[in-house]
Amino acid sequence: MKYHKHIKDILHGADDQTAAEIAEMTNAADEKTKERIYAMTCERLAQNNGAAETNGESFRVTVTRRPSWMRSAATAAACLVIAGGLTGGAVMLHRSAQSTPTPEFAEQTKDEQTTTAVTQLKIQKEWTEIDNEESTTKSLETLYIEKIVDRAKEEGLPFDEALEKIHEDEENEYFLSGIYSHYVIVHYSDGTQEDIKSALKSGRATITDMDRFGIHYWKEPKETTEPPIKTTEETNASQTGLCSDPLQSTTTIGETSSPVCSDPLQSTTTTTTTTETYYPVCSHPLQSTTTKPQVPTTNKVIADIVDHANEDGLSVPSALEKIHEDNENEYFLGGIYSHHVIVYYTDGTQEDIKSALKAGRATIADLDRFDISYLTEPKETTATNATIVKIVNRAMEEGLPVADALEKIHEDNKNEYYFPAIYSHYVIVHYSDGTQEDIKSALKNGRAKLSDLDRFGIDYYTEPKEVENSVDPTLHPLYKKYPEYFNLSTFKGLEVYVWQMSGSSYYCGVLEGTNRLKTEEEIQALMMNGATIEEMKEILAVYGIGKNEIFIMPVSNPVSSYWYEIDQDYRRKIEAMFWDE
Repeated sequence: MKYHKHIKDILHGADDQTAAEIAEMTNAADEKTKERIYAMTCERLAQNNGAAETNGESFRVTVTRRPSWMRSAATAAACLVIAGGLTGGAVMLHRSAQSTPTPEFAEQTKDEQTTTAVTQLKIQKEWTEIDNEESTTKSLETLYIEKIVDRAKEEGLPFDEALEKIHEDEENEYFLSGIYSHYVIVHYSDGTQEDIKSALKSGRATITDMDRFGIHYWKEPKETTEPPIKTTEETNASQTGLCSDPLQSTTTIGETSSPVCSDPLQSTTTTTTTTETYYPVCSHPLQSTTTKPQVPTTNKVIADIVDHANEDGLSVPSALEKIHEDNENEYFLGGIYSHHVIVYYTDGTQEDIKSALKAGRATIADLDRFDISYLTEPKETTATNATIVKIVNRAMEEGLPVADALEKIHEDNKNEYYFPAIYSHYVIVHYSDGTQEDIKSALKNGRAKLSDLDRFGIDYYTEPKEVENSVDPTLHPLYKKYPEYFNLSTFKGLEVYVWQMSGSSYYCGVLEGTNRLKTEEEIQALMMNGATIEEMKEILAVYGIGKNEIFIMPVSNPVSSYWYEIDQDYRRKIEAMFWDE
């Protein structure tokens, strides 16, 4: 009886042909014994199939999925088990006549039992592996991404400020603006999770998923170059079969067999011809053998700006050099050396600051960020009563080509505002007087507001600024004396009005910067509680802004009898009192 379960397992789901093969393969002495074995096998098949139907199982569907070798293995195993059972029966009969079996029968029975157990163990192991593989496949098919969370932004976690490459495809490379991919977590439907870099590498997540869940990243197109023109030697070499296939690495040159381009990723191998001419052989398709021309594009990331004139002590002409202007100001260097102020990009290219500012690849804010000194001269402005008629996004309406990168268009004390691509020059503000300008200029000059973008359906992103703990201004020693000069908005800078009461007596007050001229009433109100220049310098230090955001405005006090002329020299004199040590 001990072999019945083995026989049942092996015959589980077998068909009539298998039963016939079992009977045929046994070593029966005559046809009658074969017929009896076949009848017994068919009876067992009927019992197994009947039990399967009772349990609601479908063995035939399962059998069709088994590997082709399984039928032969099952048949052989069944033959062994049945043969073993028959042999065992013979031994039992023999033992009834004699007290002990012969050693030959005992050894044969033991070998047959061992062979049967090994065969069954192999079948069971194969079925277990197949079931596990099917279970894993089914799990992967039903797995999906529930969310992607940027913990660095949501929880304010610290990270290094550098571009981190997280993925690439045939056309682009993708970067995070800091090294924090381990904080960008992908959550799956089965409760598991992993970082975005691993998910992208394994294909379990895509760049589209990052867009879907609002994860910010930079996209940098890969550099493409035209293939270099082959020389005569290179053409001859290609005709002789040098590296015709980058995966075939052995080429016979003369009488010597040497590997050429043994690794398709290593492209520095060179070959010497009889004329001592050197040429590259099978350079990798992603590595150019020519020097890439430095052609600036609008999709650039600035790595550094260096003033070589000051750092290297170069001699430069002493004259103001205008490098840029906007609607409000003109910007100058203190000497003619803009060609020595170099902008370095992350792609290895570079250009002078004047060209970068003109092309829009650098801004005045970038000069501040890298501590490049310059002078600011406000333009003469006139008030206008023009109102906004409409704001049109031509990039969207006309399908104009744009660079895929976040573009910062505005900021205030709390937030920074971005377009999803570089197209602010296509978002046009139309005024009631017939004039128009791009939205970035309109926002900077205060002629348009974020609410105008909302009113005309212009989409943008809002990114909260990192808020630093600042000292409470009410604790400043001058706060009680000049409370009106604290807690001012620096969104458009600060305007410091200075008036002179005598030869060495100067007073001043400060107002928030605007794009309009202040009225006489506003300026005279400051004169009711004027601070000295030294006191005003302490007050301005509380705001922590650069001198390019502070506008010194000399004015006359109508109640003072002291007369002075406000010209360009006088303006420079007053500014020197604030900035010169």
